[in-house]
Amino acid sequence: MTFRILINEDLCMGCSNCVNHCPISQRIEPDLIQGCSPKTNDVIFKLINGKSRVFNQILCEKKEFPCKICMEMCPKNAIHVLED
Repeated sequence: MTFRILINEDLCMGCSNCVNHCPISQRIEPDLIQGCSPKTNDVIFKLINGKSRVFNQILCEKKEFPCKICMEMCPKNAIHVLED
């Protein structure tokens, strides 16, 4: 299965919920649980200029299915996981 993660930049408010709740990010950088920013590039999302951006989707694509936690945690409904 393939899928894409899309972020509507007009709706994104830069809250970083997608960054902090992503299980891949938390596994790589446990400090994210405490609200710290990722220090590595081995994460799916990063905040850039106050907006969340898909930084490394390949890490998410290695999973068998998208967990969609990023989409569920977005308070503005700015993230959509589209299955191809």
